[in-house]
Amino acid sequence: MNEFVLLALFSGFAVAASLFAALYFFFIKNHQRASLFLGLLFLGLTFRIGKSIFYYLLLGMSDIGTAIGFLGLSFIGPATLFYVQFSLENKKSFQKTDLLHLIFPIIGFFITWFSLFSLVPYHTYWMGNFISIAYLIGTLFIQVKSAKRNNKIYWILALIGGIVFCLIYQLLGWTMPMEPLGQPC
Repeated sequence: MNEFVLLALFSGFAVAASLFAALYFFFIKNHQRASLFLGLLFLGLTFRIGKSIFYYLLLGMSDIGTAIGFLGLSFIGPATLFYVQFSLENKKSFQKTDLLHLIFPIIGFFITWFSLFSLVPYHTYWMGNFISIAYLIGTLFIQVKSAKRNNKIYWILALIGGIVFCLIYQLLGWTMPMEPLGQPC
């Protein structure tokens, strides 16, 4: 079986499952802000995984696919941070200063999409990975501080650990960030 068919099959399943999880958390009956940010985290994963379909299978749309993947990648860190703050620290409201966490994902999305230089998506993906890992490590410190007060510690540790593992695997694996000119190395 062709590897692109397998990629399309598994990516399609993963995108559908992440999108279903995101929609579930968006429309959950208890409307807690923590559930909203968990839904946004799954939406970021949907964009991140959906990038593979655009980049590898719909070659004419690889620029927008790369930008969507970057948006999902760089949004995973802030969404996880806010999820932990609202679920463990009982943060009550979203402040205007919290919007600063969205500057890098939005600006990076447009830079990646409209890049005039071939190495811009390459560098923004590397920066996106490192910034997401920094957010996740910072989130772990928040969690350790709050660990004694809440029983959600194991769920959040598993969630953050899984995301960090995937990001590090992507950095070490032979994936799109290793293809600076959009061509396989």
